[in-house]
Amino acid sequence: MEQFTAEVSRIQDLTHDVRAIELHLLEPATITFKPGQFVSFEVPKEGQPRPVTRPYSIASSPGQANRILLVLNLVQGGPGSSYLFGLRE
Repeated sequence: MEQFTAEVSRIQDLTHDVRAIELHLLEPATITFKPGQFVSFEVPKEGQPRPVTRPYSIASSPGQANRILLVLNLVQGGPGSSYLFGLRE
């Protein structure tokens, strides 16, 4: 498993509960992936001593190796989507 550092470069609300988030990779600066692969986030969950891991499918083209596009829906009470919906550019 490889870890990446990224910054949020763009957020687009597609509906009231669906959002596209573009992450610009910082370290390492590129990623190699195949269509259908996913990335996992470790996010804090209230009442849990350790973060929980949540997977999200990569929606961007593998040809854009320095960016990852995620499209996700907000799940009420979901630690992953709540965390990602809280991110800002």
